[in-house]
Amino acid sequence: MPIAGAVHDLALDATKLFQQEDSQREAMTNFRSALGDFAKGEGRLVIIIDELDRCKPDFALNVLEIIKHCFQVPNVYFILGVNADAPLRYYQNPLW
Repeated sequence: MPIAGAVHDLALDATKLFQQEDSQREAMTNFRSALGDFAKGEGRLVIIIDELDRCKPDFALNVLEIIKHCFQVPNVYFILGVNADAPLRYYQNPLW
C-alpha cells in the first residue's frame, strides 16, 4: 500500500500544480483584457521605460521578456530608452 499512497499523493500534488497554473493563466487573461479595455477607451496606452541599459543585464532581459509575453495587447505600446548597443551586449555577455 505505500506505493499506492505515494502515487495518490503525487496525483494530488500534480492536481494542485495544474490548478495553480490555470489560476495564473486566468489572472493573466483578465489582466490583458482589462488593459486592452483601458487602452481602447483611451485610444492607446503608451508606457515609457527609460535607462533600461543602466540596469543589470539579467533584470533588463527579464523586463523585455515580460513586455513581450505579458503586454501583447492591442493599442498598448512601449517606448524604451536604451543605448542601442546594450541589448546586444546583454546577449553576448549576460553576466556583465
